[in-house]
Amino acid sequence: MYFNFANNSDTLNRKELLKLKQLADSLSTFTFDSIYVIGHTDATGNDSSNQALSERRAAYIVSQFELLGVKCLHLNWEGKGSKAPLQKGNNPKLAYLNRRVELIFYRKSY
Repeated sequence: MYFNFANNSDTLNRKELLKLKQLADSLSTFTFDSIYVIGHTDATGNDSSNQALSERRAAYIVSQFELLGVKCLHLNWEGKGSKAPLQKGNNPKLAYLNRRVELIFYRKSY
């Protein structure tokens, strides 16, 4: 699952925030062993600023999950900067797709 960000932003717009809240609501009946949050940027800017921005994006999603009451034993995050694009290219639509946070959920079978 992905959540996309505006250029140089580390917070979600209203539409993406609603999507995150809907996800959190649907997860309320589960407790996950681990949720892994990975922040990304487009290729605009230098590596250092992109790395920092991707980390802030991931940390923002973690803080939103905590505020929304998502139950998880381990909530881990990292930023990958612009090193793992979904799409290669410089047009605005492709750049928007690369400005994202990915979520990976782990739950043991009980």
